Amino acid sequence: MLYFVMILGLAIAAVGVFALAAPARMATMASGFQFSEGKRFAAAYGRMLIGFILFFAAYQTKFSVAVQVLAMFSVLAGIIVLVVSREWLQARVERVSEWSAGALRGIGAGALVAGAFLFYAAV
Repeated sequence: MLYFVMILGLAIAAVGVFALAAPARMATMASGFQFSEGKRFAAAYGRMLIGFILFFAAYQTKFSVAVQVLAMFSVLAGIIVLVVSREWLQARVERVSEWSAGALRGIGAGALVAGAFLFYAAV
């Protein structure tokens, strides 16, 4: 399970690097994304699955409590996506895609740090 945590950390860090390097391209990609009911359910169940895997893998990591907290945030995000409507999610995506380049770079820096932390915790 540690390999899953390492791969997840690298994937999150890669998204962060992409947001840091090309925030306008990231915003363009986000603005073109359209939520369907299937994508909404896939996103919700995927986030919950990732959270459960992180939760059970956390005891093998260097920072088990911190990884468990991140896992609970992932499960909570999945539950929220199940509860809210597709239109609400679409409005949030469109709103974030209108953020400034600096704000998107800040989110990218946060993703880079979170991904690097997960990777380091699993190594």
